[in-house]
Amino acid sequence: MTWELFAVFIGSSVRLAVPLLLAGTGELVSERAGVLNMSIEGMMLTGAFGAAVGAWATGNPTLGLLIGIVGVLPVALLQALLSNTLRANQIVTGIGINILVLGATTLAYREIFGARSREQIPGLAKWNPPLLCDIPIFGEAVFQQVWLLYVGIIIIVLTALVLQVLMAVVFIVFVVYRFMGRDYESAVMCAGFGGITLGSTATAIANMSAVTRDHGAAPRAFIVVPLVAGFFIDLVNAFIIGFMAR
Repeated sequence: MTWELFAVFIGSSVRLAVPLLLAGTGELVSERAGVLNMSIEGMMLTGAFGAAVGAWATGNPTLGLLIGIVGVLPVALLQALLSNTLRANQIVTGIGINILVLGATTLAYREIFGARSREQIPGLAKWNPPLLCDIPIFGEAVFQQVWLLYVGIIIIVLTALVLQVLMAVVFIVFVVYRFMGRDYESAVMCAGFGGITLGSTATAIANMSAVTRDHGAAPRAFIVVPLVAGFFIDLVNAFIIGFMAR
């Protein structure tokens, strides 16, 4: 394989991966809300079909994108109705919706385009990022993508960051601070648990040290946080990682 073919392979992989990452990000938010959205494949297929037909019918890919977004809403509402209102089994309803959408879009495609159509679907405009597209060999092949891909990457990053920060703040304010006594010691523990969310016990200790250096000692916090973070969390993580590596 030449470097040119390898660059084309990387560009194609990125182009195909971003839609899956977008769907996975939506599923992440859904599961955080307590819903196992097994119909995510059906939603992706509905959106893709609606966008393709909309772009073909109007000749405008941006309008087709909007049609795809609107077209998937009934499927999402159906999943919400079955899972949240009727309390049906989320796995069964999700798989059922996937089968329904697969059959419906296949039938609709054959009715609109025919069994072996070669219709050209208008596509979104590509964007050339400054400097990146000037990289030899890999520039245009990897980074010359439709603008929606870069918007998708931004949405994925922002969703992950915002969701993580919000979950950490909610846990610290409504769980740690309340259950630890709602006093100065609990406030120092909150600083420590904020450090834990950044990934390490050392960060937690550094956060607490910065607070106590300016506002006074908190001996109980320096017992509880290292015990929980260094003992329970680290041991559980080691056990889980070891179990998954088998």
